[in-house]
Amino acid sequence: MKKTVKLLLLLTVIVLANSCLKDDSVRQPFAVLTVINGYTAEPRLTFALDRNNFHTGNYTTAQSYDIAIGNRAFSYRGAAAQNLVDTTFQIVPSTFYSAFAYGTPSDPKVLLTKDSAARDLGARAAVRFIHLANDVDAVQLYLGEQPVEGIAMRTQETASSVNTSQVFVPITAGNNTFTVKDSAGDVLATSRNISMNSGMHRTLILWGTRGNEATPLRLVSY
Repeated sequence: MKKTVKLLLLLTVIVLANSCLKDDSVRQPFAVLTVINGYTAEPRLTFALDRNNFHTGNYTTAQSYDIAIGNRAFSYRGAAAQNLVDTTFQIVPSTFYSAFAYGTPSDPKVLLTKDSAARDLGARAAVRFIHLANDVDAVQLYLGEQPVEGIAMRTQETASSVNTSQVFVPITAGNNTFTVKDSAGDVLATSRNISMNSGMHRTLILWGTRGNEATPLRLVSY
């Protein structure tokens, strides 16, 4: 999950390096889909496009694929045969997407983001914040002692929040440690020290379930 190069260059390299593409209907032009498993209730998920399995991954893993464009049926399931999520994505050419699996057994979810690099960064880097954690109310992302400018306090992601949460915002490049705090100012999770050179993009994800030792709250990046 350590992916610390410019976003568009990174995803292009992933596509070129991925010698085992699972979407049999890939054709030109195509798009790139990164699948991130943040679903705590199953140790492993199987993902499908148009009813064809294309990825199986453990909790907390991520993988990228080039996929055919158009109206694509997307689903995922755990150990049982029944799909937990069954929805449709409109995929447009030459676009980079991330699909985040998350939620609970009673309410499994998926969030599709469009991954566009921030413009005019100059010497700065960029981050975005995705809140996937269960049993956690509104949180704020901090860099040092200050809230990250441009990232407002946010509850768990919904389809209506994606227009905000998918946007990368500029930060000072360098060695950065991030924390997530709740509305009372209590620290819920802290990232490792992340080295970010100018132009680099990072997605920061809060996932896990509050109070659950098996899947504790963690602030991770990719």
